[in-house]
Amino acid sequence: MLYQPVNELEALIKAWHCENEASQRLEKAPEIGPLTASALVATVGEAKNFASGRQLAAWLGLVPRQHSSGSKRNLLGMSKSV
Repeated sequence: MLYQPVNELEALIKAWHCENEASQRLEKAPEIGPLTASALVATVGEAKNFASGRQLAAWLGLVPRQHSSGSKRNLLGMSKSV
């Protein structure tokens, strides 16, 4: 069957997730499952290397929405830049 290798890889990732404390902590956040948490930990590594959450978000490509007028800047919630 075509999906068998995918299922095997997914099982390996979930097994790694069960052994990784950082990945398990990330999974507790809303909308983050074991695959996303594992991918984030594998990509970012040590999050403490970033000075702030905002710096980590910028590194991931997340940027605050802006509603600016003239010299006034109003930063809103986070969105994914395209």
